[in-house]
Amino acid sequence: MLRHVIAKRRYRLLASSGEVVGTINLAFGRPIAEEGGYRCFFNIDGVPWGGLRYAMGSDAVQALLLAMTRAATHLYNSEEFKDGLILLNGGRNLDLPLIDLEDASVVPNPMLHLTV
Repeated sequence: MLRHVIAKRRYRLLASSGEVVGTINLAFGRPIAEEGGYRCFFNIDGVPWGGLRYAMGSDAVQALLLAMTRAATHLYNSEEFKDGLILLNGGRNLDLPLIDLEDASVVPNPMLHLTV
């Protein structure tokens, strides 16, 4: 169970027919100090591959950013997203940061670099 939730988002999950069949809930916990760094838990539910995960960072900001990029990686690489079945505000851009491995930068709009 995710404790100390600081941010939540809900995505619509569609059937292949385009009908809304559920939601995918994404939640981030408050980064927690640990020896040598910070751990930030996040939870994805509403899909079979979801669950509680975390990212580690040298400080709270880095831990939260890495948790967000890790969540984005799971969502953008899912079969549901590739099939066009996950939407936010009616669009496919899930509005989460990704790391562009080509130049090691954070991509604010992943749809600009996304190939499906």
